[in-house]
Amino acid sequence: MEKENNSIAAFGAWVQSRHPGSTIDLTEGALGLASEAGEVAQLVRKHEFEGAGLRPGTIALELGDVIHYLALVAAAFDLSLEDLVEINIKKLAASDRGCRDDFELFFADWQPEKRGIAGELAFIDQVMALLPALDEGRPS
Repeated sequence: MEKENNSIAAFGAWVQSRHPGSTIDLTEGALGLASEAGEVAQLVRKHEFEGAGLRPGTIALELGDVIHYLALVAAAFDLSLEDLVEINIKKLAASDRGCRDDFELFFADWQPEKRGIAGELAFIDQVMALLPALDEGRPS
């Protein structure tokens, strides 16, 4: 990947290009994601319980691998890393308002194949607008 084009979108496309074939391998992505996240956890565990040093560079390398496999899994569902960031921001906003369960219930109806990603993100905004009203009718 060229340094001049190091956006999140370019990174996601570059990850996909590293995995040949017409189908993104969901299994490789999911197992790689779990494995690399486990490596991050192992570094922290060794630091906390065995007194091993914890170097930011080492963590950065492993987190880079986590993002690589995250991009691969996201691509299997036609999601970009930007989509995931926006969705997560909206979910955390719902959580901050005490509406996370409602948000996740509505989000279960997420249908990007019908509305496209932009349509789904607009749907999320509509759900977020409804959440305070939902809380008003809920018993304490």
